[in-house]
Amino acid sequence: MAELLSPAGSMAALDAAIAGGADAVYLGLRRGGARAFAENFDTEGLEAASGKLHLRGKKLYLTLNILATDRTVRELAELAASVWDAGYCDAFIVQDLGLARLIKELRPDSVLHASTQACIHSAAGAVAARSLGFDRVVMARECGRDEIKKCAETGIETEVFIHGAVCVSQSGGCLMSSFIGKRSGNRGECAQPCRLAYGNGYPLSLKDMCLAPHIPELMDMGVCSFKIEGRMKSPEYVYGVTDIYRRLIDGHRAASADEMSRLAALFSRGGFSDGYYTGNTGAGMFGIRSEHDKELSRSSPPPAPLPDIPVNMHGSFSLSGSSLTASAGGVTVTVAGASPLPATGKGTDSEELVSRLSRTGESGFTAEEVTVTSENGIFVRASEVNSLRRAALSSLSAALLEKNRPAGSCLIPDYGKGAEVWKGKTVLRFAHAPRTDSGFEYADRIDLPLWEIDSLPYAAEHASRISAVLPRTVFGSEEERVSEMLERVREIGVNHATVPGIGMLRLCRGMILHGDYTLNITNSLSAATADANGFSSICVSPESFPGAVKTRLTREYIVYGAQPLMHTENCIVRNINRGCGKGCSALLTDRTGASFPVMREYGHRSIIYNSVPTVLTDLDTGADAEILFFTTEKDPLPVIKAYLTHRAPEGAFTRGWFVKDKGRKRSR
Repeated sequence: MAELLSPAGSMAALDAAIAGGADAVYLGLRRGGARAFAENFDTEGLEAASGKLHLRGKKLYLTLNILATDRTVRELAELAASVWDAGYCDAFIVQDLGLARLIKELRPDSVLHASTQACIHSAAGAVAARSLGFDRVVMARECGRDEIKKCAETGIETEVFIHGAVCVSQSGGCLMSSFIGKRSGNRGECAQPCRLAYGNGYPLSLKDMCLAPHIPELMDMGVCSFKIEGRMKSPEYVYGVTDIYRRLIDGHRAASADEMSRLAALFSRGGFSDGYYTGNTGAGMFGIRSEHDKELSRSSPPPAPLPDIPVNMHGSFSLSGSSLTASAGGVTVTVAGASPLPATGKGTDSEELVSRLSRTGESGFTAEEVTVTSENGIFVRASEVNSLRRAALSSLSAALLEKNRPAGSCLIPDYGKGAEVWKGKTVLRFAHAPRTDSGFEYADRIDLPLWEIDSLPYAAEHASRISAVLPRTVFGSEEERVSEMLERVREIGVNHATVPGIGMLRLCRGMILHGDYTLNITNSLSAATADANGFSSICVSPESFPGAVKTRLTREYIVYGAQPLMHTENCIVRNINRGCGKGCSALLTDRTGASFPVMREYGHRSIIYNSVPTVLTDLDTGADAEILFFTTEKDPLPVIKAYLTHRAPEGAFTRGWFVKDKGRKRSR
């Protein structure tokens, strides 16, 4: 049966998850997790949480799902090693490929789950993650039923979010909070700009996901874990949602109308959506939290108390000795006690012994069935019965913890071999292919969208320097089409590919590979993993200083251009304009008056760009190669010439992560 996995942002929420029937709980420490503003756990709290869960045969997954720098990656990996040695957790949920690599080097038998932030959209992505040492993949929340089914069919453990908040941005790809508020979602500090008003509406605010109507189908697919979102949510929410899904899984059934109403009362943003799962994306997926929604949530019933563990006991008492056998959770222990004394009066009868053994108090156990065998005419001191009971329950606790101690993994990463390093210096990157090749002569490489290349009149002339940029997301259902496009550009003479994710590597076999900024390379170990997987160059994450990432590969960095902040599965233009016009573009205007261009990407997805370009052309970035990213510029030549003379183009711009103070920078 599929595992039910619940969130815990606090100890009260963890108790609520257990009471609601969770099979496993995921939680974070006060560092290293993608919910920095949850209460979270300290080391003592983690030990206590582990004890509560493992005594009951349940699992604990620790979130270390942020991007790490070279300064922090070893610290986090050593933290993971100490937690693993203590037996506190059953697996680590990890996004950063460098952190995953180091954890495996320190503790080869550790168990790793690829976070939803790792951007696994297909079976190919899951297979790639497994080769890097991940035992399980948490599929990106924008995956539909077909992608989930294909992933589960590979035999790789497949975990799926079934309820809770979803990001409008494709998983792991949001830089909006980072660039406009200096709070990185990839480091657990998201300010949720997607929930704000833009213009006269809320074009980025999605309703919460709810797959309660699809539980039987998901179970039949072979999904191994059903995950509830909500480490920032209340214990009442955690208990209520967990309790309902526990009933659905146990009954292999869909939710009733009453259960759907109860879920909405716990938390809702104008209803729920299953749009990603069913493929019915569009306006129906969007909603905001109304006052009515909030009022319903205020009346949510409190969670049930943390249940004690039922235990069966049998005591044996005679003048030759005493013993107590206790059983719970498939474990049985027996302890010996002092010999009773001959009774000088009435003595201690069986009913009194049963009563005393049943007084489990605050031990965490509750007596379910208690029996005794006792010799007539004996006297047993109450203190000796209590001591015998405490010893038995203590021994039972130890035996249960030993039985449920986390199991190690036998999965060893296969990092492969690196490719020859690309030696370019200047990259011109175009969101949409320009009409002319003006300025191309100044570039070592020209990055153009794969789906536009074969229609360009100048493609053959510049083919040796063109790199085909793959779509940000390639679902399994799109792989055949993408392969066909790659084959066509190869025929033109294009042999470079700019790759956004590890799941796309097999589509580009035989090409010179360049890692896109969406790989989220923020440390030298993640760069080493890219190197070992055949990349010839990597674009360092815009959230990192390029000089901080050490690698033999050519390090690229975006030094000019409106940085893409979000890639969305939904067409945001349709939400802004109430429909799609020719060109499918729009402006997203926030409460400060800043306007963010929204443009169409492959598959009628959208890309939201920063309101002002990043301009670092006059700075020494420490990058080996520099990318000039053109989005809406009609003529790139003035920018290229300014770059070649180490000048910053005139106008408002941002320094991105080169500016350390808070707030958006509109000028130098």
